[in-house]
Amino acid sequence: MDNQQERVIRERDIAWMAGFLDGEGSFMIQISQEGKSRGIRYRPKVTVVNTHEPSIQWCARLFEQMGVGAHVNPVLRARLPQHRQTWHIQVNGHKRCLTLLNHVEEYLVTKRLQASVLREFIEWCLTLPMNWRSEADHDKAVEYAKRLSFLNIGTEIGKRNTILRGRMLNAQASDVMAQQAAKAP
Repeated sequence: MDNQQERVIRERDIAWMAGFLDGEGSFMIQISQEGKSRGIRYRPKVTVVNTHEPSIQWCARLFEQMGVGAHVNPVLRARLPQHRQTWHIQVNGHKRCLTLLNHVEEYLVTKRLQASVLREFIEWCLTLPMNWRSEADHDKAVEYAKRLSFLNIGTEIGKRNTILRGRMLNAQASDVMAQQAAKAP
């Protein structure tokens, strides 16, 4: 819980949060390059995007009561007069996402499978050494990311794009592993 005391939160609020995540949330694994020598990083992430700022602020307060750190930001984009301001809240990292899942997973309906895959990924990551870099581990992390992406995108075009993105991620991971192997003494 990020070294914070257990907080008391009403069941009604947890159920509201789960409903909000079902409708407006995404469960994902962010994949990023961490500099040329550090390799690829896989980080769990839960995001919520909405145009109703009070709902996003309420969500942030509930995250705080759960002991989950979150960031609220306006989404800046080219705005047309008919577009409303969008707000974005995100929870990053293994421990924070796991704490959130511990609170809301049993109340989720439409995103329960995504939450389950994210939990499985986090629990697997927590069993690994701090600086894991084996090719098999990278392949498994990419498979988790592809599974979540596939679940988050329900259309046939989205499924095709997810498969193509997975191939690209596998190629990137292989390139990084080859670079690291070439630098090893």
